[in-house]
Amino acid sequence: MKKFLIRAILFSLLIIVSLVAIVVLVSPLVRGKNDYVAATIDKESRLHSLPSPKIIFVGGSNLAFGINSSAISKEFNYPVVNMSLHGGLGLSFMLNEALDGVKKSDIVLLSTEYYLDKPELKLLTQLMDANPNAKKYITLKPEELIPFYISDLQRCVTSSVKVIGKQFSDNIYIRNGFTVEGDLVSHLNKKNVPLVSPRLKEIDYTDDLQLINTFIDAVKKKGATVYYLFPTYQQSTFTLNKKVVTDFATLFHKNLKCPIINTPDTFVYNDSLYFNSEYHLNKQGREIRTQKLIEILGKTF
Repeated sequence: MKKFLIRAILFSLLIIVSLVAIVVLVSPLVRGKNDYVAATIDKESRLHSLPSPKIIFVGGSNLAFGINSSAISKEFNYPVVNMSLHGGLGLSFMLNEALDGVKKSDIVLLSTEYYLDKPELKLLTQLMDANPNAKKYITLKPEELIPFYISDLQRCVTSSVKVIGKQFSDNIYIRNGFTVEGDLVSHLNKKNVPLVSPRLKEIDYTDDLQLINTFIDAVKKKGATVYYLFPTYQQSTFTLNKKVVTDFATLFHKNLKCPIINTPDTFVYNDSLYFNSEYHLNKQGREIRTQKLIEILGKTF
């Protein structure tokens, strides 16, 4: 039995080393400098270079697609950085990345998608390849290493096929589709994509809430302030999942260590105002939400 375990461990290490070697050799050849996740490079640069006090938006794509940071900056005379990108990067990454650049007197506005949890490994591989600095914000468990490198290998193969076939990413999910502040605007003049309302799954959120509260405590220790905002949500999806959303809100009101400055229905709009996801506002929806957000922040600051 002992020999078998040793052989299994050695075989696993061999697989990991082989996968890492392949990825290291292939990645530079297929790296997409304009990939969507490469926008984290620009967001991190702005976060660390802006003077304080500043407004920092932290969350998933509901913020990336759904606010006009320039309008908010003009209204309150604070520089703004929208750190938000994609919920698939996971709660831990987005909190760690933002916290690294928080300074005294900053205002952090946190708005996560409902039951945002673990990251998508393939997306993390894209991120860590496009932005090596992101590695310090990501922690992988031992049991995640082999799946992670398999995902990375798949990414390299897929990217290689695209390069050989001269196929490149679309003109929406791209690094240069963002404003200086970090808002995605490449979709604003596109037609809406037909949407189906997905059913929201309720999960045990104890560990995730602890992660968020640890982030809130760390922000406060830096002399900054953090507020929570429930995200924007398509009307039909909100109606379908109202009980789950209500349970989520109750959980947050009972446990969150920072003020919650809106309600789950604050940014719920007609389906026609969403572009290609229940969280992604189109041009008109983005402006409506921004004006409502400015109204809320005016009563908060």
